[in-house]
Formats: sequence, structure tokens, C-alpha cells
Amino acid sequence: MKIISQSSVFSLLLTALIFLSFGEIWAQSNGKADELAAQGSAPQSIDHADPCLFLPVTWQAGIVGDVTGLNRERIEEIDECYSGRISFTLRNTCLPPDIALDQNPKSGVTSSTLTVVLSSNDRVAPNLVGLSYKQAWKTLAGCGLEAEFVPQAFFPEGEVSSTSPPANGSLNNETEVLIRMAKLVAVPSTLVGVAQKVATDNLVAVGLRVGAVTTQKVQLDQWQKLQKSKGRCQYVTGRRGNVLRTRPAKDQLVNKNSAVALIVELRPSLVTDPEICRPPGTLIP
Repeated sequence: MKIISQSSVFSLLLTALIFLSFGEIWAQSNGKADELAAQGSAPQSIDHADPCLFLPVTWQAGIVGDVTGLNRERIEEIDECYSGRISFTLRNTCLPPDIALDQNPKSGVTSSTLTVVLSSNDRVAPNLVGLSYKQAWKTLAGCGLEAEFVPQAFFPEGEVSSTSPPANGSLNNETEVLIRMAKLVAVPSTLVGVAQKVATDNLVAVGLRVGAVTTQKVQLDQWQKLQKSKGRCQYVTGRRGNVLRTRPAKDQLVNKNSAVALIVELRPSLVTDPEICRPPGTLIP
């Protein structure tokens, strides 16, 4: 027969007393909570806390805070704590609806009114033309949109040539923008100092084309000399020389099939024309 020592008995009694004490405390707290609930004064959960609780007290003093980036629901909660009045206007952007884009006045100003510009329900595509793949992807991500690149590649080369929908075009509840990439070509460095025909061939060879061709007078002192020294049957004209410069300039990156403007030199030339000196009434042979 097993003998229980006095110390063991004491330990068992102490454990029993602790359990009884915790049970009584739990019952009392439960009863108190029920009593508060019956009186309608039960503590609020954090979900139903006072919306002004976590706002700077400056709102209640009429000092405007920064609301850009917040949604309309949160701003309407702030309006309950603001001593002034908040109103809303809408703007079409690429962002989801009801996001604060701007405000007037700005943060820190004491005012009785605050106008907040919200993104509207009519989402539009951002302007991506001319951006690189990385820039276009970052812009779309900031709008909460996705992209499909054409041609498809892990890292598409070149820059954005067009999008569907185009810039400021309606997204029609879509969240994806089709982006067409154009591979870039450097304007050749072999255009300046050569004849227009040679420059044209050099452009075509790299997938570019000739745009506007204009002339610019060169050797201005020679123009003046010829004007002074020309005979009665002579006149000064210009003849085209080599390409002076291009727009865009050499080595700049442009889309394939882009037009490159040529500025061609115009050199002075003295021309003799007997017809100018023919006496009046003389028959032309």
C-alpha cells in the first residue's frame, strides 16, 4: 500500500484552491461583461472605434492634413472629425476609382473647406509612347494595370511606339494595356559631309527614311562678291552641296522607319545667260 506524504497532500490542496480561484474570477468577469452589455455600455471593438481616435487633433482645429493617396471612405471618416467641410471633384486617370489625387488647400493650411480631387470611375490609359520597357512597366504598375508587350520578349527592346487603348483612351473596365514596342536605330554618323544622294542611301540601309530637305546658304562672302562682280548677262544662283547637319543629330536613337530631316548646303554659283542681254524685239532663234 502506497503512503502519501503530508507535503504531497498540501500540494494537491493548493492546486485545487488555485483552480477554484481562477474559476470564480472568470465567472465574475463574464457576469460583469453581460451586465455592461445589458446596459448598452459594453466596450467597442477596434473595428468600431472612434474614427477621430487616430487622427491628429489639428483636424478638429481646422488645420488641413494630407489626404492624397487615401480612398474616399477614409476621407469621409476624416470629415466627421474635421471642423470644416470636405467636398469632392472627379478626374479621369489610370488609377482605380475614389483615390485622392490632389487637394486644395494643401496640408498645413487652416481652412474651413477642403476640396479633394478623386479618381473617377472612367479609368483611362496613361501616356506611354516614347518610354522604355522598364519605364512603361513601372508606370502601369503604379496605376494598378497590367501590360502585354508586342513583340513578346523577356525584356522588349526599344521604346513604346503605340498602345491600345491609346493615351487617355477609356479602359472600359479592362486592366490590361497592349503595348507595341519599336526597336531603336541610331541615326548614322555617315550623313554629314556627303551628297544628298549618298546620305539618302545611308539612311535606307539602316531602316530609316529621308524627311524634309532644306537648304542653307554657305560661303556668304562669296555670294556678296559674285553679286557685285556679275556681268550684265549674268546672275547668281545657288547649287546644292553636301549635307550640313541632320535632325535628329547623328547617333541619336529613333524608331525604325523614322524620318530624318536633312539640311543641305547651298553654294553660290555665277550663271551666264545670253537671253538676259537680248535686245528688245530680237527674235529668239
